[in-house]
Parts: sequence; C-alpha cells; structure tokens
Amino acid sequence: MFRPLTQALGNTSVKLKLALGFGLVLMLTLAITLTGWHALDTLIDRSEKLTAIGQLSNASKDLRIERVTFRVENTPESAAAVLKRLNELEAQLNALRSAMDDPVNVALLSDQSETVRTFEKTFTELGQTLKARDKTREQLDQQSELAMKTVAQVETEVLKAVSQEQDSSERLGEFTNIAQLRQQIETARYHVQAYSFSGQEQYELAAIAAIDEALKEVSQIAEDQADANVSGLQQANQTLQNYREKLGQFKGIQIKAEAAQETMEALGNTLLASSAELSNRQTIKRDTEATRARTTLTSVARSEEHTSELQS
Repeated sequence: MFRPLTQALGNTSVKLKLALGFGLVLMLTLAITLTGWHALDTLIDRSEKLTAIGQLSNASKDLRIERVTFRVENTPESAAAVLKRLNELEAQLNALRSAMDDPVNVALLSDQSETVRTFEKTFTELGQTLKARDKTREQLDQQSELAMKTVAQVETEVLKAVSQEQDSSERLGEFTNIAQLRQQIETARYHVQAYSFSGQEQYELAAIAAIDEALKEVSQIAEDQADANVSGLQQANQTLQNYREKLGQFKGIQIKAEAAQETMEALGNTLLASSAELSNRQTIKRDTEATRARTTLTSVARSEEHTSELQS
C-alpha cells in the first residue's frame, strides 16, 4: 500500500523528506488530539445524561414512596408531598428532553411526561373519591346512631309497660327481643366500622349478614308490638335499610379508590421502566462511541508509527 510512496520519497532530498515527515507527524498528532478531545467531550456528555436519567429514576422511586405514604396516612401533608414530587419529576423531564437530540429518547421522555400528567389526574380524582368515602363513612355512623336511638326509644316504652303491668311475663319477652335487636345492631355497627377502615371483605360480609339479621328481628318484633311501638320499629326498619344501602355505596367508592391506587402503581412502574430503557440506550451509545474513538486512535497511532519508519 505504501510502496509507491516509499519509492517517491526515496527519490527526494533529505531536507524535503524531513519536512514532509515532520508535517505528517504534526498532522497525525493533531488528529490524535482532536479525536481524544472529541471522545472525552462525548464521554462527559453521556455521563451527564446518564446521571440525569439516574436522578429521574430516583425521583420516580420517591414518588412511589410518597404515594404509599399517602395511601396509609391520607393527610393534606402527604397529598402535598405527592404533588410536589410530581412537579419535580415534570421539571426534570423537561430539562432532560431539551438536552436530548435522539428522536427516540425525546419520544420516551414525552411519553413519561404524559404518564406524569395521567398520574396527576388520577391522583386528583382519587382525592375527590376519598372525600366522598369519608362523607359516606360519616353517614354510615349517623344511620347506625339513628337506628340505635330509635330502638332505644321502643325499648324504653316496652320497659315502662312492663313496670306498669302486673302480669308482665309476655312483655318481658318482648323486652328481651328488643335488647337482642339492639345487640345485633351493635354487631353490625362494629363490622361496618371495621370494613370502612380496613377494606377487608370479611368484615363487609359480616356487616351485611348482621344488618339482614337485624331487619328480620325488627319484622318479627313488630308483629307482636302495640301500635304505639310499631311506628318506632318501622322507623328502625327504614333506618337499617338505609344503613345497608349506604354500605353498598361505600363499597362502590372503596372499589373506585382501590382501582385508582392500582392505576397509579402501574403508572409508577411505567416511569421506572422507561427510565431504565433510557439509561440502557445511553449506555449502549457511550460504549459504541468509546469503541469508535479507540479504533480511530489506534489507526492514527499506527499511521504515525509508519510515517516515522518512512523518515528513517
């Protein structure tokens, strides 16, 4: 390959050969310097991007932690912490997107921004759902209190009748049945509260069963009661039916809230997976560019070595 060049140099003067050799060495040295400089600059750029992507991944993990904390605590402070993490994440995405020149990476970051917006929308809707759930929980408590109050009034009337009648054995049986009804409502109330705060299905089923039993008790007791007490039992019956209906509404809201939590969990996983893909793409580019720079430097170094041999 270099034989014609060697023959041509053999016919030139020593001074010219030295000048040409020096010029070639200078050019090759400059090429090595520029190649190394470019490789170093590229490596720094890739490292900065990898660091930014790492921070993006950490921000996604922090968002997941704040979301779980909000799920447990459900306080204004924990809600504000989630929104703060979302704003920080979006700011990091905007900054990183402006530093990217690869369309694929830009598209990945744009998808992440869309995911963050969906997350924020879901979180806002969840907040409204939780407020509705808290309101329904209060209504459940009010219905149970009303049922207990109504039954207590009937119980008082029966007890008064027992004290006034001489042969009160039958009325004592009625009093016992009403006391059992009150106990049944207390049981239902306990299971409803346990379900409303834990969300466990076993408590919901137990609460429904207890309310249904209480409704049966009311119907049976009403058949043997005086007219003065029947209206009170009818009110208790209606209150228990409302109580059961509110429990069904609470379940629907609870299911909606759980669905929102699962959606945000999936969105968080999507953010982490996208960050991992970005990191992997940057790592591959860094390694490819490092290999290319190493190959170029090796080729230039060999050319410089051959030039030195020609000079000699």
